[in-house]
Amino acid sequence: MVNMLPPIKKNSGYELSAVLVLFIVFFISDDTLTFGTNINQVFILGKYLIYTIASIVLFVSLNFGKKIALYSEREIAIIILLFASFALTVFYNVDFRTGYFLQFVTLVLSILIVKFLDFSKFIQYYQKGLYLLSVISIIVFVLVYLVPGIVAVFPTTVNFGGTEFGNLFICAVFKDMSFLRNTSIFREPGVYMIYLLFGIIIEFFFKGVPNRKYLITYIITLITTFSTSGIAVLGILAIGYMFNVNKFKVYLFVSAFIGIIAVSLVAIPGLSEQFFSKLSADSSDYASTLARLSSFSVPFLIFLNNPLFGAGLSNFVNLYSLYSIQLFGIFIDPESASTNTIVNTFAIFGITYGVLMMYSFLRLSKQLGKLMWPKAVIFVSFLMMFSSQEMRYSLFLNILIMYGLLNRNIFRAS
Repeated sequence: MVNMLPPIKKNSGYELSAVLVLFIVFFISDDTLTFGTNINQVFILGKYLIYTIASIVLFVSLNFGKKIALYSEREIAIIILLFASFALTVFYNVDFRTGYFLQFVTLVLSILIVKFLDFSKFIQYYQKGLYLLSVISIIVFVLVYLVPGIVAVFPTTVNFGGTEFGNLFICAVFKDMSFLRNTSIFREPGVYMIYLLFGIIIEFFFKGVPNRKYLITYIITLITTFSTSGIAVLGILAIGYMFNVNKFKVYLFVSAFIGIIAVSLVAIPGLSEQFFSKLSADSSDYASTLARLSSFSVPFLIFLNNPLFGAGLSNFVNLYSLYSIQLFGIFIDPESASTNTIVNTFAIFGITYGVLMMYSFLRLSKQLGKLMWPKAVIFVSFLMMFSSQEMRYSLFLNILIMYGLLNRNIFRAS
């Protein structure tokens, strides 16, 4: 296989623009602690102000520059269908919450970014940015592990749930040192896990030859998030890559890697407890398991009762509490438990929006994997990844969806 990534042009205005776009994707994001769940609303408002300015700049660049972006009939039809589904949910449910506007702004910016930045270029800059974040987060993780008291001198950021973080803005850690997990700049380790897994997918399946430096760094960083879902998806991806390459040394490497992880979980005191305590009914973390179960079953039930236009944002919150009592006999707060992006999308916006999301994952899987086996592995991994966190307002997720739906960077001279 040949390397599918063309070289990056140096010292070009396009390169600078791409770097700025990826900076926004990584840092000015709903997925981060600083701009996503920060109790200081100035950062949240600033994020959407930046999104609006970036959208205007990209729109002008795409439509009034030396080159003008072209949209195919299929792309236009998909965009119309997407926004029509969005609008029908709002008006059918007579629901005009601010959340719709915020998601609309994110959606518009993601479309413009996809038309501006070719997918292969996005991948190149994404990998460079993720590698930098990974290295920084590992350094901070090790430093805090060795010198726990240093967290006290970090600036403090409090999230919506009242949890305190030591925030260096290029990396953050929980101030509660009873459980050290690698979060990097993100609001939760589970969100960081999704970014890392996408990077691993690129190395395993999109590139002809994986960048070992990137791949090893991502895997080590993923392990330090202590994400159960992340380890499960990593195992699936590793096995998928093993059968895709079909070489003895790869079989040996993957088998040895899985064996090392298994032995480490058994041999290192407390390590398996950190990964799997939520699966035990006797554990204080067992409520997390009930929340995970409800994150699929409750919104699925909401969707079944509101299949065409969805329940809308306001009704979703009310119905989630009601159906959780019916199904589990206890009140489950949707603000913390509704972590399944895929089923939530079906429940809130209905079948059209939900099917478009699934269709985008399918097409994106085809772009990343060239044979049927890796395509299936990538698609299943996407379903598992985005079923573990609520990321509807994520610029990163919306960009991936748009690359799946559009992915046509065609221009003509103005």
